[in-house]
Amino acid sequence: MRNSIDPNHLLMLVDEQIEPLITGCSLGRLLLPRFRTEIHPEVVIRALLICSLYNVSSFRRLCSAISGNFTHRWFCFPTIDAPVFDHSIISRFIDRIGRDGFAAVFGGLND
Repeated sequence: MRNSIDPNHLLMLVDEQIEPLITGCSLGRLLLPRFRTEIHPEVVIRALLICSLYNVSSFRRLCSAISGNFTHRWFCFPTIDAPVFDHSIISRFIDRIGRDGFAAVFGGLND
C-alpha cells in the first residue's frame, strides 16, 4: 500500500517522524499496561493524529474517514478489506490513560 501513496503526502512525512518515537521509546511502555484491547495503542495514537491534523470533529467521523480514505487506512494499519475499529475504542483509550497519560503521549510527540 505504501508504494501507492505520494511520498510527499503529509501522513507519509508524519509516519517517518513518529515511527521511531512510538516504537523505540517509552510511549509503548507507558501505554501498553493501561490499554489492553484488540487494538494496539499505536493505532489509536495514529488515528488521533489524523483527527488533529485534518480537524475531524468527532470520533465517529474519524472512523468513517479512516474507513473511506486509502491513505488514512494505510497510516492506521488496517488492511484494505479489514473493518475499522469502533469509535468507542478511542474514547476508552482516552479514559484509560487519563489526562496525564494523554498529555505525556502528545507531549512526547511534540518533542
